[in-house]
Amino acid sequence: MSTAVITARVSEELAKTLDALASRMDRSRSWILAAAIKSYIEEQTSFLDFVEEGERAIDEGRSYTKEEMDAWFDERIAAAQARMKRAEAA
Repeated sequence: MSTAVITARVSEELAKTLDALASRMDRSRSWILAAAIKSYIEEQTSFLDFVEEGERAIDEGRSYTKEEMDAWFDERIAAAQARMKRAEAA
């Protein structure tokens, strides 16, 4: 696999924390940073995909109003409370 060099400026405090972590993990700074960047990019990409899917759903009319969601939650809460009362009575 080919690699690319990336340079970033960080605070001295963050650099020291990075060095301490690298030492504790017996890994290089580069390894820690590559893993962190990969994780961050995957997380942000997943989040943006989720947001975009939500926007598509809204555009296609696949959404619920606040009132519909409130009613849905109220039904679930009432059902759970009824189950708890039945369990207490048993």
